[in-house]
Amino acid sequence: MKVFLTLFFAVILAACTANDAPASASLVGTKWTLESLAGAPVGDVRRAPTIHFRSDGQVGGHGGCNSWGGSYQLNGDAIRFGQMHTTLMACEQGMDVEGRFHAMLKQVRTVAATGDTLVFKGDAGIELATFVGDSENAPR
Repeated sequence: MKVFLTLFFAVILAACTANDAPASASLVGTKWTLESLAGAPVGDVRRAPTIHFRSDGQVGGHGGCNSWGGSYQLNGDAIRFGQMHTTLMACEQGMDVEGRFHAMLKQVRTVAATGDTLVFKGDAGIELATFVGDSENAPR
């Protein structure tokens, strides 16, 4: 009986905590660098935009000129980004890419991570952005 109760409570505890994790392990722990935006290569920027997901529902990175951050909610492959904040530097290169990058985040509806590739899609499954991952250089 004691073993049964222990197993029962372990299963209940696991079921209660399984839905609390906002991101899968494949998203968390990887620094994702933007490779294409709306199907076009990122182009000439001083620093390519990045995104990294934390297991506590926070997200952040570099937009090409400024650092940024905010929150996200993940439910299966459905993802929504919350209100974002950013530093306010001006750069000679990358401001146009940064603007399009932040506009794209508002349109994201689904996410798929396969190997070292991350893809954001919008309404009707239209591909919005593709990222390449680097787990060795992920922010801690």
